[in-house]
Amino acid sequence: MAYSITYYYDPDDFEIKIEEVDTLSEKAEIQKNIRFSTISAQLLPDPDWCKSFMGKRSSRRRRLVCRNGYYLAVHPNGTVKGTRCKSDPYTTLEIISVGAGLVKMLGVEAELFVTIDDSGVVRATDVDSEECVFEEAVIENFFSIYRSCRYSSERWLVSLDTKGNALTSWLGNSPCLESRSHFLAQIVSSA
Repeated sequence: MAYSITYYYDPDDFEIKIEEVDTLSEKAEIQKNIRFSTISAQLLPDPDWCKSFMGKRSSRRRRLVCRNGYYLAVHPNGTVKGTRCKSDPYTTLEIISVGAGLVKMLGVEAELFVTIDDSGVVRATDVDSEECVFEEAVIENFFSIYRSCRYSSERWLVSLDTKGNALTSWLGNSPCLESRSHFLAQIVSSA
């Protein structure tokens, strides 16, 4: 009662061969699997589908609002600071996925990346480097924290103090302790 099913996917042709079937119930089960496999194979994308993503980036437009009410803003002069004005055009960020749990933050209007440099200063730069990559982690109540990936041993987080100044906070044993480094991402319409 051994059987085998051989099939391959070709954009122009789909072929399935059934060999060595002994009972009708086995044949019915195999035919059911063939129908499912045929549908699945027809839904497979073009083998070169990933080439269509070359040079493109997976991103989302957001405003990051800190727990203290300030929106993270990236200004053309390279400063990163907080503002209470939601409609400020410098608060619109493009959160770019660069890996599992890794993102870059690009100020849309300023066209500058948020970075934490080697001295722990939060600033903006036009140089797309390792320093611009952050580990994004979602914590309680859907808040996110952004930790420097390049200086992960330092455990620096992007933060906004009570006056809206951008600074780094140190990630201690619990990310819940530093509420000034907690951000909610608000969706920005692309219109």
